[in-house]
Amino acid sequence: MERSRRQRLGLQWGGLALVAQLWVALAFVRRLLADWEATRPQLVSFEQSFARFSQLKTPALKYPTVAVYFALFVVAVVGIIAWLVRDGMREAMAPEPTPDAPDPDEDAEDARR
Repeated sequence: MERSRRQRLGLQWGGLALVAQLWVALAFVRRLLADWEATRPQLVSFEQSFARFSQLKTPALKYPTVAVYFALFVVAVVGIIAWLVRDGMREAMAPEPTPDAPDPDEDAEDARR
């Protein structure tokens, strides 16, 4: 497969992925607004909400170590996302290979023949 065709195919799949992501985001916002309208009458003062939640808490939520685990989880997720963004930007900003350099994809196709 020649390079221009791969780039065009990558651009098409990337556009499709962006459209799907936009659709999921809009569906999430629509669902969030619908749920907000459905649960709005149940909202009460902070004291009443705190009392209700205190009765429903599991023992695990009553321990202060949960905050430590949550913070570690957030740090891990942010670290993974930053690592993926860094590697993606590095690959996206890498210089184009020279025309006289052999294409590794073409070498793999030649080896299969």
